[in-house]
Amino acid sequence: MRNRALCVVCFAAVVLTGARLSAPPAPPARASAANDAHPAARYYPALVWDVQGDQLLMFAGSDGTLSNELWAYHPSADQWELLAPEGDVPPPLEQTSAVWDSSARRMLVFGGRADRPAGLQQLLWQYTPVGNRWSLIQPVGSPPPARTGHSAAWDPVRERMLVFGGSVGEASQTLDDLWVYDTNSNSWSQLPPSAGPGPRQGHSAVWNTGGDEMLIFGGGSFRAGSDANAEVWAYSPSDNTWQLKNSSGGPAKRLRHAAAWDEARQAMLVFAGCCSGTGWFNDVFSYSLATNSWTEHTPAGIVPPYTNRVRATWDPARRRMMVFGGIGQCFLKNDLWAFEPEANRWERLSAAESHLLVREGASAVFDDRANAAYVVGGCDGSTPGNSVMRIDVLTGATYEMVTPGVRPHSRSDHGAAWDPVGRAIYVFGGRGPEGINAGYHHDLWRYFPDEDRWEEVRTGTESPGSRSDMAMAWDTWHGQLLIFGGVSGGGHYGDLWAYRPIENQWVPLTLEGTKPAARGYPMGVWDSTHGKFLVYGGWTQDETFAKVLFKEVWAYDPATASWVRYDQPAPYPSLRSKTRILWDETGARLLLIAGEVSESSQFDSPHLENQVWAWTLERNSWTLLEPGNAPPPRYQAAVTIDAFGRPILIGGYCINRYCGDVWALDLRVNSWVTGGDFAPDLPELAHHRYLPLVAR
Repeated sequence: MRNRALCVVCFAAVVLTGARLSAPPAPPARASAANDAHPAARYYPALVWDVQGDQLLMFAGSDGTLSNELWAYHPSADQWELLAPEGDVPPPLEQTSAVWDSSARRMLVFGGRADRPAGLQQLLWQYTPVGNRWSLIQPVGSPPPARTGHSAAWDPVRERMLVFGGSVGEASQTLDDLWVYDTNSNSWSQLPPSAGPGPRQGHSAVWNTGGDEMLIFGGGSFRAGSDANAEVWAYSPSDNTWQLKNSSGGPAKRLRHAAAWDEARQAMLVFAGCCSGTGWFNDVFSYSLATNSWTEHTPAGIVPPYTNRVRATWDPARRRMMVFGGIGQCFLKNDLWAFEPEANRWERLSAAESHLLVREGASAVFDDRANAAYVVGGCDGSTPGNSVMRIDVLTGATYEMVTPGVRPHSRSDHGAAWDPVGRAIYVFGGRGPEGINAGYHHDLWRYFPDEDRWEEVRTGTESPGSRSDMAMAWDTWHGQLLIFGGVSGGGHYGDLWAYRPIENQWVPLTLEGTKPAARGYPMGVWDSTHGKFLVYGGWTQDETFAKVLFKEVWAYDPATASWVRYDQPAPYPSLRSKTRILWDETGARLLLIAGEVSESSQFDSPHLENQVWAWTLERNSWTLLEPGNAPPPRYQAAVTIDAFGRPILIGGYCINRYCGDVWALDLRVNSWVTGGDFAPDLPELAHHRYLPLVAR
C-alpha cells in the first residue's frame, strides 16, 4: 500500500494531568557522539558523497533564513562536523545543486537562490576537502541563466556536470534547457535542444553508470496549474537525445522528492515528495533500467516521516541511500536516514532534532514522567495531517516522532486528552478528507508515546456522532474520557459522552435539568482539584444564522451526574472564539489564553488577543494576569501545562501569519519566556502529580 499523507490543519487543544514525575526516558532519536555538533533543521540542502573521504557533505539550505554552512557526516563515528573552509565562500543559498567530481575530488555547486538583492544565482563554486577550501570557478563562455529548482548530475566518463531545467523565479518561467560544464576545458555550453521532457522544476536527476546516461524523474512545470508528473526520462550524451522511458506503474506524481542511484542494483531510488493534489509521501520506489519497471519497497520497522524538499545521495561503501533534512508535516527536519535496499530497511542516524514550523490549531498534552509535551497535528491552514511532535521541556529540543504502522486519517479540529495511567493520548473526531459525514470523523484513537505507536479503539457499541471542535478532557478521578458538544455538517451538538477504557465502551450521559445549550467550539478541561469537567465558551447560531457567543463556565460533576452554570460578575474576559483553556493545579484555577475576541455576542469586528485570565470556582471570579514579555496575539494555539506548573503555548494563527513559536509562562514571576530562556531555571521545583487510581 502506498504511504501518503496530507499537510495538517487545526486541532482542538486540551490540557492534562500527568503521572508521578520520574527520570525522563531518552528522546526518540539516537544522539550522535558529538551531540552539540549537528546541522540545524533545514530544507533544500545540497548533498553529495565524498567517495575518497568516505563522508557525506551537506551544504546550504534554509529554515526561513538561508545558510552557507558546510557540514561533513562521518559514518564510521556516526558524527557530524561543522567545517570552516577558507577561500571564497559562497553566499547563503537554497535550492542549489551539487555533484561530486571524483576525478578532482571536489564538490561542484551551481545556481540556487541567495538573499536579495542578489536573488537567483548562476555562479559555479568548488569545494575541495583536501585543503578545506572554497573557490569561485570562472568558466569560459556564457553560463546558464540564473535559476532555482533545477537538477544536476555528474557524467564520470566525460568529466562533465549536466544541469537541466529549473525556474527563473516565476511559476510560468519554468525551463527545459540542458547545459554542461566541461571540467577539461573549464567551459559552459548549452546542448542543442531536442524533443525532451519539457519544462519542469522540483524534479530529480541521477547518473546511470551502467547505461552512460542521465535519468530524471517527476517534477512539474506549473504552467497549467498543479501538473506534477511521474515520468522517467533518459538523456544519452553519446547521441544527444532524450527518451521517455516510463510514465506509469510506479510512484504517484510528485515533485520536491529525493533520488539516488543504487550502483549495486543499477536502479534509481526515489523517496518522499509531495504536492500537486497528491499529498505528501514517505514511500520508496526503485526503477530498474533492465526491466523498465518500478518496485515499491515496504520496509519493516521504522520509516522516515512524510517529507518534501528533501535531498539524498548514495553511500557506495555501505550500499545505502542517505537522506537528510526537508519539511515534514509542518516540521523542519535535520534527521539523517539511511535506506538499505538489499535489506529493505531504514536506519535513523545521528541526532534528529526538528524545528517547529507553523502550528495552527494543534493539540498538546504533557507527560510528567518524560518531561515532554506532545503536539498532535496542526499546520498552516492548507490541508490536515496526523504527525506527532515531542518537545523536551528541560532542553527545549523538539523531535518529530517516526510512528511506524497504522495512523489515524488526516484530520483537523479534533479533541485530544492524556490518560496518565494508561500512558496514552486519546484522539477523537475532527474533520478531514476521509471523514464519513461531510468530512467529519467519529473514530477514537490512542497514541502510546513510549512505544511511538497508534492504535484504533473499536468498541462495537453506540458512539458519539461524527463531529469536530468539541470540549474534551480526561477525568483522572474516574479514569474516563469526557466529551461535550461540537460541530458537524448538521449543526451543533449539546450531548455529553464518556468513554470508559476498562469496559471499552462509550456511555451517553443523558441528563435532566440544567445543562449547557448545544454549541460548537467549546473548550474543555478537567478540574483535578474539585473533580469536575469544566466547559467554557463556544458559540451557536440564532434564527438568522448569526454567530452567538457564550461566556459562562459550566461544571459537570461525574459523582452527581449534574451540571452547574457559573455566570461571572465583571470584570470578565471579552467574548471570544478559538481561545484555549487549561487547569493550573498549583493555583487551583482555570487559565484562559489568547483567542479571537469581540465586544459583542454577535461577534462583530473580531481581533486577536494574547491576554491571560484566571478563574476560580470558589469565588466565581475572573482576574486578568497581565504577564510580562507577552507573545504575539493569536488564536487556535495548542496549550498544555508542564510539571513545573508553567502553561506552554505552541503556535496558532497570529496576525496575518501562522506561528511556529513555543512559549512558557512562569507564573512565579508572571512572565512569558521563549527561545534560549524556555527551559526551566529550577528543575527541582517540578511538582509531583499523584493520581487517584480509584473513583472518588
